[in-house]
Amino acid sequence: MADHDDMDSVEGRMKRPLDDEETMGNSDDPPKRRRGEGPRVELRVLLQSKNAGAIIGKGGSNIKRLRTDFKASVTVPDSNGPERVLTLSAELGTVLEVLLDVIPSLEDYRDDSQYKNKHGEFDTELRMIVHQSQAGCIIGRAGFKVKELREKTGAGIKVYSTCCPSSTDRIVGITGKRKVVVGCVEEIIELLQSAPPKGPIQ
Repeated sequence: MADHDDMDSVEGRMKRPLDDEETMGNSDDPPKRRRGEGPRVELRVLLQSKNAGAIIGKGGSNIKRLRTDFKASVTVPDSNGPERVLTLSAELGTVLEVLLDVIPSLEDYRDDSQYKNKHGEFDTELRMIVHQSQAGCIIGRAGFKVKELREKTGAGIKVYSTCCPSSTDRIVGITGKRKVVVGCVEEIIELLQSAPPKGPIQ
């Protein structure tokens, strides 16, 4: 199945080389899928606890807005540690739009000009949580798939080799401009649709 997907991917790039070159890493590109489109998915993102308040908002106002406006499940459970998990559940296109909305809330340096380019866009790092059994699907044999994802999306991608403490999850760090990062998340989620988690989950 994976080989067939890879062939489709390569074939698609051969047919549209100019499109890929023009759009690679272009921060103005919207996600391929629109709100309400695509399979229903769950995305988990590791946050600094100090940034969770910006997503929740005063009296829960912002998280209520996200749930109402996007008709998505948005949760940020309390945690005693320095990090919390943001979970988004909805159709893939909707999840990507919510992610575009919340990424600016995750950055401590969004007002610091040294991190911005001439368009006012800043580099961001998103820490996506995946089950340990799915990491190999993202990396690919001898690192082929992760290299292909980097080239296709223009994002920096690092799959952490160890699991989170007391967990069967691993972190995928994705860096780049906001829409580049969201485009990379879209590619990874679609890839993982063919590789559901296997083994124990905690």
